[in-house]
Amino acid sequence: MSSSGVCQICEAAEGKFTCDRCGAFVCEDHYDPDEHACLDCAEVADDPDQPSGFQVD
Repeated sequence: MSSSGVCQICEAAEGKFTCDRCGAFVCEDHYDPDEHACLDCAEVADDPDQPSGFQVD
Protein backbone atom coordinates (compact mmCIF):
# COMPACT_ATOMS: atom_id res chain seq x y z
CA MET A 1 0.00 0.00 0.00
CA SER A 2 1.31 3.43 -0.82
CA SER A 3 0.40 6.94 0.20
CA SER A 4 2.27 10.09 1.14
CA GLY A 5 3.58 11.44 4.42
CA VAL A 6 6.47 11.11 6.81
CA CYS A 7 7.87 7.84 8.17
CA GLN A 8 6.39 7.15 11.61
CA ILE A 9 9.70 5.73 12.85
CA CYS A 10 12.37 8.25 11.77
CA GLU A 11 9.96 11.16 11.17
CA ALA A 12 12.30 12.46 8.46
CA ALA A 13 12.09 10.38 5.30
CA GLU A 14 9.05 10.01 3.07
CA GLY A 15 6.86 7.11 4.11
CA LYS A 16 6.17 4.72 1.25
CA PHE A 17 5.00 1.52 2.92
CA THR A 18 2.39 0.43 5.45
CA CYS A 19 3.28 -2.30 7.93
CA ASP A 20 0.91 -5.27 7.60
CA ARG A 21 1.19 -5.95 11.34
CA CYS A 22 0.86 -2.61 13.14
CA GLY A 23 -0.23 -0.28 10.34
CA ALA A 24 2.71 2.11 10.72
CA PHE A 25 3.52 4.19 7.66
CA VAL A 26 7.28 3.89 7.12
CA CYS A 27 10.10 4.75 4.73
CA GLU A 28 12.14 2.26 2.72
CA ASP A 29 14.88 2.20 5.39
CA HIS A 30 12.41 1.13 8.08
CA TYR A 31 10.51 -1.49 6.07
CA ASP A 32 11.29 -5.20 5.70
CA PRO A 33 9.84 -6.31 2.36
CA ASP A 34 10.29 -10.00 3.20
CA GLU A 35 8.09 -9.64 6.30
CA HIS A 36 5.82 -6.93 4.81
CA ALA A 37 6.38 -5.16 8.11
CA CYS A 38 8.16 -2.24 9.71
CA LEU A 39 11.54 -3.08 11.23
CA ASP A 40 10.08 -3.00 14.75
CA CYS A 41 7.51 -5.68 13.90
CA ALA A 42 9.97 -7.67 11.77
CA GLU A 43 12.39 -7.78 14.71
CA VAL A 44 9.69 -9.13 17.04
CA ALA A 45 8.61 -11.67 14.40
CA ASP A 46 12.19 -12.99 14.23
CA ASP A 47 12.33 -13.43 18.03
CA PRO A 48 12.06 -17.17 18.81
CA ASP A 49 10.63 -16.36 22.26
CA GLN A 50 7.71 -14.47 20.69
CA PRO A 51 4.60 -16.64 20.25
CA SER A 52 3.32 -16.94 16.71
CA GLY A 53 0.25 -14.95 15.83
CA PHE A 54 1.25 -12.03 18.03
CA GLN A 55 -0.45 -8.67 17.76
CA VAL A 56 1.55 -5.45 17.96
CA ASP A 57 -0.30 -2.39 19.16
